[in-house]
Amino acid sequence: LFITSKNVHNHDALKDAECEFGIVTQQIVSENAAILHMRPSTLSNILKKTNEKLGGANIAITSPDLPQWMLSESTMIIGMTIENPRPQTRDDIEKKLFHDRPSIISWSINAVKGRPDEHTQFTGGYVYALPVESKLTPSQSETKRHTMIRIVESFMDCKGIMPEHVLLIRRVNEGDSKVIFDEIAQLMSVFSSMGISKLVVVTASVTHSNRLFDPNMDRRARPADQNLESGAILDTKITSPTKNEFFLQAHVPRQGTARPTKFELLYADDEKSISMDDIEAAMFSLCHAHAVCDMTTALPTPLKVSEEYAKRALNLFNYKQRETRGWEQERLNKELAIQPKSTLDMIRTNA
Repeated sequence: LFITSKNVHNHDALKDAECEFGIVTQQIVSENAAILHMRPSTLSNILKKTNEKLGGANIAITSPDLPQWMLSESTMIIGMTIENPRPQTRDDIEKKLFHDRPSIISWSINAVKGRPDEHTQFTGGYVYALPVESKLTPSQSETKRHTMIRIVESFMDCKGIMPEHVLLIRRVNEGDSKVIFDEIAQLMSVFSSMGISKLVVVTASVTHSNRLFDPNMDRRARPADQNLESGAILDTKITSPTKNEFFLQAHVPRQGTARPTKFELLYADDEKSISMDDIEAAMFSLCHAHAVCDMTTALPTPLKVSEEYAKRALNLFNYKQRETRGWEQERLNKELAIQPKSTLDMIRTNA
């Protein structure tokens, strides 16, 4: 536990040392630490973060309204985020310049080291990959394939069983469906080779312009109080007639108008046994599992955790770039990524 002044900017160096020595760390600004006795909610959040990092459990999700397959011990829930660098300009290509940073593939999974009975607690990781348009090897597609194999193996190590169902929640931007369909074909190939046949893919997007509000709201109320209550779902009227879409406002914003998350059931092996009501209930319930605060999140926890790992990977990369120019995928993954079966593997280091 590190308590440092707000004028000391060493967070990235601390997390770099965390990877190097395999010791979980927590940093608190001294100005906040000095007044924790007056801020019980902040102290509670710090304790929850620490407990999560040490492999403890702050919350468990269970409800008779949830589909039974979701709460099964053999269901593997994955959140995945892929961050790509900006496309190269024509000048970059003509000058044969390499990309200024790698792509980042981050994930979360409902498997925690030493806690095989926890089905809605999430850990994760990340790897650095070559950009999509790179002609070098291994390609980003190949890195994705190895990553999915590692995720399944980690689930088996923690749970001691092979997953029967896989629920993949993927963060996308508007118009990325074709890319995800290509990924699904690759996923099916990987999973079928490992004996897994049941896959459900749900995408989540916040890069849309839709807002939800109650036309009968109290216009004299504070802007934050004019938002809909947490759990509001809209799956008709403004959704596509040809897609399985719905909008979910799971969080309660403190200011401004809430932007709901747009979900789409993109793929299901057995659509007859999975209803949209099941998917809506599953997504909303997973927005309660962040576990380091008492509020719901706009994105389901698997995606939220994977995005936090992507941010950690990018921060560490930028920190290391102060020391050297250029980058090599193999070196980055060896020095900055959490290694399989290491001390930090399958615990939530970035809670």
